[in-house]
Amino acid sequence: MDLKKQLIALGEIRKERNKIYKVTRKLIETNFSKKSMKNLEKAIASANIEEKTVIKIETLCKKNGIKIITPLDQEYPQELKILDSPPPVLYVKGREWSNELIAIVGSRKASPYGVHLAQLFAYKLSLKGIGIISGFAVGIDRYAHIGALRAEGVNIAVLGCGILVEYPKENLLLRRKMRQQSTFLSEFPLFYPPYRHNFPLRNRVIAALAKAVLVVEANERSGALITANYALELGKDIFAIPGRITDKQAKGVNRLIQEGAYLVSSVDDILEYMGYIRNSRTTSKTTSSLKKNSEDLDIINALYGET
Repeated sequence: MDLKKQLIALGEIRKERNKIYKVTRKLIETNFSKKSMKNLEKAIASANIEEKTVIKIETLCKKNGIKIITPLDQEYPQELKILDSPPPVLYVKGREWSNELIAIVGSRKASPYGVHLAQLFAYKLSLKGIGIISGFAVGIDRYAHIGALRAEGVNIAVLGCGILVEYPKENLLLRRKMRQQSTFLSEFPLFYPPYRHNFPLRNRVIAALAKAVLVVEANERSGALITANYALELGKDIFAIPGRITDKQAKGVNRLIQEGAYLVSSVDDILEYMGYIRNSRTTSKTTSSLKKNSEDLDIINALYGET
């Protein structure tokens, strides 16, 4: 097997995922030294993954318009190379992007308040040329993707399962709508199920690729807090929208604010803090008035059937 095929094979190892990250970390650190290559070959051999398996994967990816990216490729994000657990392979379907990204994350059990704000912030940030990245879960993730889709902006869904697994079922229609102008990304084998332990791994990729993380709504055990913690470790900014102190879904996000996350009440708070220059093309499309916010959401809801 050539080196790229070996990296694909490494990504197919389904047990001891930490082991494949250690091997990949050493490959990157040593610039693919002979010693690290021996560890790569040993890992593949112990998992009994043959070249014919990799060829089948490559064929299936070509048929489905999926690009295979490894640390050998120029397209492999530099932000992932600095992780302690860099993915040996990424499966990417959709548009390429060069925009800076902001992650919008939060509770799966989103309130109407959270739904409203996830859509609105994603929509307005997208109009400013900022890409939106999230985890394609139900709840806040879903509505962040809808807002970015409405604005026709960069819209990246990082999956906690194989890229050919249609999960979650609630987002099946949204996935179809996103196909033409969005990007789906996964480090997992093509048909890998959405196991619970996949999602913290997905969250670290979101945190690494984003310039900052916006937490819209989260309880004290929300996976969104895992994303925020990864981002903090990587030196990223954390923004949080406060919630009512009596709401369970606000306890996690309010705690983030207590611990130093930046409290935001408008998109302009984020833009000003991060130093973005207003884009004259979109200035007329955005306003802080409540009336305009309502009009924006009416448009989104009419197009996508959301309430």
